[in-house]
Amino acid sequence: MTSILLILTFFFTGGVIGISDQNNDPVFEERTSSFYFSNKEQKDNFKVYVLGDSYEDARLHLSVSTSDGRLLYSNSCGLYDMMLTQCDLETMSKEEALKELLDNYFHNSFSSPAIAKDHKYDTMYSSCSKEVWERLQKDEDIIGFCFALEHSGICIAYVDNQVIIYEACC
Repeated sequence: MTSILLILTFFFTGGVIGISDQNNDPVFEERTSSFYFSNKEQKDNFKVYVLGDSYEDARLHLSVSTSDGRLLYSNSCGLYDMMLTQCDLETMSKEEALKELLDNYFHNSFSSPAIAKDHKYDTMYSSCSKEVWERLQKDEDIIGFCFALEHSGICIAYVDNQVIIYEACC
């Protein structure tokens, strides 16, 4: 099998983000949507897509960009491992599992404030300082986005002109 090597090239002039891959592997599934994230006045663009030539070798990619194309966050993981942890592959075909995974990727994933008031700070899973955590609990203008990536649950927020990971688990 051809291994996938994704090369992200960012062209900051004009705010264009170019995405290509060394083997010209096709994007065989993609979902895009717009949500308020970095501010509450303009929606940002969220994209989850799959690059690769087979389910077993493909990678699931997530990117978050501003409305003018500036990349805020990106991450990726092995698609098949993600499907194994998020879908019931014993009762679903790979095609059905991928469709369900992508169709529901952004569903119920946003919160404001980013962290619920009753959610406790835990140094085992928190990826920010306690001070930032408390700010994320109090500030109604900061929006949290939580998502699955392979075996992990990750929560991010846009604070002080940058994306921070405030919680990651397992």
